[in-house]
Amino acid sequence: MAGTYGAAGTNTYTIKGVDGILSNEVNATTGVSQIYRAGTANGQQSIGTYNPTTKTLTPDEKSNLTDTEKKVLSSSEGTKAITNASTETATQGIQATGVSADQAKTQATKLVSPNTSTGGDSTKADIDGTQKTAQQNIDDLKSGIGDGGSRKDYPNLRYPEKMDTKKQDYVLFSMLKYEPSGLNLNNASGSTSILNRSTSKTANAIGSVTMAIQGPINDMNTVGWNDGNMNPAQALAGAGALATIGGGAEGASGALSEVSQLVTEQNKALKTATKAYFAGQAIQNQEILQRTTGAIANPNIELLFNAPMLREFTFTFILSPRNTTESDSIRKIIRFFKQGMSVKKASTGLFLKTPNTFLITYMQKGDSDQDKGAKYLPKIKECALQSFGVNYTPSQNYATFYNNSMTAYELTMQFKELTPIYDNDYTDLDKNADTYIGY
Repeated sequence: MAGTYGAAGTNTYTIKGVDGILSNEVNATTGVSQIYRAGTANGQQSIGTYNPTTKTLTPDEKSNLTDTEKKVLSSSEGTKAITNASTETATQGIQATGVSADQAKTQATKLVSPNTSTGGDSTKADIDGTQKTAQQNIDDLKSGIGDGGSRKDYPNLRYPEKMDTKKQDYVLFSMLKYEPSGLNLNNASGSTSILNRSTSKTANAIGSVTMAIQGPINDMNTVGWNDGNMNPAQALAGAGALATIGGGAEGASGALSEVSQLVTEQNKALKTATKAYFAGQAIQNQEILQRTTGAIANPNIELLFNAPMLREFTFTFILSPRNTTESDSIRKIIRFFKQGMSVKKASTGLFLKTPNTFLITYMQKGDSDQDKGAKYLPKIKECALQSFGVNYTPSQNYATFYNNSMTAYELTMQFKELTPIYDNDYTDLDKNADTYIGY
């Protein structure tokens, strides 16, 4: 391979803000470009070098470049022009050695632009710029939507009034400001992915309600499984489809050839059944095989995993105030849940924002770690409060105290977790020591 590609005065180009006609000579090993300028007393004069790895321009001491010209050459527009010219020069030099035009272009790009991504002409800097622009647009959108003056904090409430959490188990409802999971725009590969929701902490609560535990207490973990069917003809067709995807037309041809050979090698009954199946497919009716042979294609039925499921939790509480303080607390508790689950208006009126969410924790008496919860009761992930009902006359009789508070209230709440339960959640809880029932 030659030591350099190109020569002074060939493949000329210009850059706005830099006097004269420029040309490059590219080092075949390092990709460093020696930049020349025409029109001087000495014909072609070296004015500096550009290193594509460090992306730095080093002016020659005798280049006579002005400060303005140095800034232009070092700018993104200047280095882009230098890189494009060097790529063209290197491409021609590599092609002259007998390499095809496409391969020469690829080799020249890797030489002159070592940071260029394999997916195309976008460099890492281009990807970073795109990601920053996207993130800025998201930030601008959030700022533009605003919060519309929604309530930002709630009290920490308790019922019964004199419940001692050091001597009694209880359930804690912590209200959280909803935070979207968001998108990962800082992926080094330039791709975008959905972020996992961060683990909710009671320390981030904007208010809470502590109540004595009332039954029933139950949970139900479910996973989506569906019946799956695939008869032999579908399996063979699927093999052809996979071959097409993986190997193009050649792969599809090979797969179909194998299918044809398989059918040919089998007995007459298989040939007849295959014909009947595809005839049924053509007329959208699979009764031909049943009506003619009394048989069906083996569906190879199997239960297959379909999707994770989200858990739901229902809570019912009977609250009976025994004094004015407790009646006030119950009023505030009802308000806490009703307002906390309400949809929020954005500042502009064009958008609506997600309601607050809730973290529900069963606590053992005297336990201070509210993020771990009770060992012998279920742990619950961050939830949305989907419905909240109040029965103001649970005894079927209208009765009030002297301050007009009802004598009893029945609260019914329906929660649903924001994310499914995964195997890793149990590991993260106690490192598989099995000290907690878990989720």
